[in-house]
Amino acid sequence: ILILCGSRAGAENALRVAQSYLEGELKLTVNATKTHIVHSDEGVKFLGVVIHTNYTRIQDKKVVKLKQKLKALTKRNRGIGLAA
Repeated sequence: ILILCGSRAGAENALRVAQSYLEGELKLTVNATKTHIVHSDEGVKFLGVVIHTNYTRIQDKKVVKLKQKLKALTKRNRGIGLAA
């Protein structure tokens, strides 16, 4: 879950509310090592996307993986010579 807030106090409150709901109502466990509050200037990686204050982009490793898949699907040499 990614929650965006306008202030640190708002983010801390939203975290408490979300954690209480997830653990109390839904009986889910919130992973403390993956749960943190950061400023958007630092950026956050979420579901293959990097989110910053001024931009959002696909993670570099996801772009590389996509290019590899596309290259495998569109082989340049199909075994047909120019003389054919």
